[in-house]
Amino acid sequence: MRRCGSIRWGTYYLMDAARRFHVKTVVAASSYYVLGLGFRISGKPFRVDYLPIDEEHPLQPEDSYSLSKLFNEETLKAFGLAYGIRTVAFRLNGVDYPFQRDMYSYNITPEARPNHVGGPIGTTHQYIDPRDAAQAFTLALEAENLALFEAFYLHTDSRHWEDTKTVVERHWPDLKELAGGLEGTEGLITCRKLREKLGYEPKYSWRNPKDDF
Repeated sequence: MRRCGSIRWGTYYLMDAARRFHVKTVVAASSYYVLGLGFRISGKPFRVDYLPIDEEHPLQPEDSYSLSKLFNEETLKAFGLAYGIRTVAFRLNGVDYPFQRDMYSYNITPEARPNHVGGPIGTTHQYIDPRDAAQAFTLALEAENLALFEAFYLHTDSRHWEDTKTVVERHWPDLKELAGGLEGTEGLITCRKLREKLGYEPKYSWRNPKDDF
């Protein structure tokens, strides 16, 4: 649990410094792993209650990394309640840095897994470009319509070229009945709340022309 502890205390020290210096707003990076879809110690599959997954979906962390993200978010919330600091936690979906493009995969076709049971483990085949992340952080810092604590899922796009419903039927077949509300290639996790509340519009999708990606 050493890694979990170091991350948790780092967030505490950050917020304590914000308190002492009378900072009014803190925007922090969390992770979609707060859901608990990273490392399933129990061996039980990650349970998806509905699709697309949004900020109201139950969290099911088991491993130290996922748990540390939950602790971090609760620390942000606690300092907000105690000292009136407005805090925002962005649940990033895997950062793809432009200078490392060759390391990442796009235009993919996730394999057929007819016997797969449960939701995604490790990845939902979505990503966030750091330039889009910067846009979201700026929007949150400048916003005046946020609650004392807010969590947002944050991504740029999915990596697959097919509609997500088609991907679900082949790659996560037992989620097929939940996929009716998915639109286009939006992915299993939605950042609809971020779009609607802060006006976020991702700009750096791999679907763009090469000189705009």
